Amino acid sequence: MTEGFSAEAGTGSAVRKSDQGHAPILRFPGFAGEWEAAKFDYWFKINAGGDVPNEGTSKKKSAAFPFPIFANSAQNKGLYGFAKSFREEGGCITVSGRGELGIPNARHEPFVPIVRLLVLRPKHPSDVG
Repeated sequence: MTEGFSAEAGTGSAVRKSDQGHAPILRFPGFAGEWEAAKFDYWFKINAGGDVPNEGTSKKKSAAFPFPIFANSAQNKGLYGFAKSFREEGGCITVSGRGELGIPNARHEPFVPIVRLLVLRPKHPSDVG
């Protein structure tokens, strides 16, 4: 390795401390362009979860409770239980805002976010993989 660089385990990327020393400069295989800095709110509409639905919940998915409820947790991708209705469509990313801070998950189906789970909905056409 060159001085100032280190390999990210299992990613094939190289990390070098930036000239300003504030953040790493990442380079991934096949990407030689420059990074563009943008605030999250340029790319996403951001909402926080809320209270557990007061219409009742279930620990098991069923015809009566088909929609997943997600919270701030690393276990089982944050699955808390199931609800009768949903608050968010799929096609977004959730990031835990408390507890297991910063864990992202792509959400492809309608769901209910609770507590301080952050919901990042893309503002521009994109594919949430």
